[in-house]
Amino acid sequence: MLLGEAGQDLRRTNWKHRGVNWVHERHSFNGAQFSFGLDQYIISKPNPNGWSLLVVKEHWWSSPEEKILRSTQWAKPIMGSHARIRDWFLIEEKRIANEPVDTKVK
Repeated sequence: MLLGEAGQDLRRTNWKHRGVNWVHERHSFNGAQFSFGLDQYIISKPNPNGWSLLVVKEHWWSSPEEKILRSTQWAKPIMGSHARIRDWFLIEEKRIANEPVDTKVK
């Protein structure tokens, strides 16, 4: 949701949104029978209390009919407090859903 909200353009490789820095790289291969695309995002919050998170989206499809074979995504904290990353996402999730945010969560 955050990625779509930021108006992410696949040609951009760096931007800032909601107090964090985003870095995007895309790797893809188009074969005669199968193709894949791999999008890598590094989301990082500057200090104080900084953190970084790697998010990967992987898509496989058959060629030439472009039938989706597999689509998966995962994330891995690479620096900083896991709790701070989780808290930031919980706040953003509530903001997007127009729900009240617990001010105790930092």
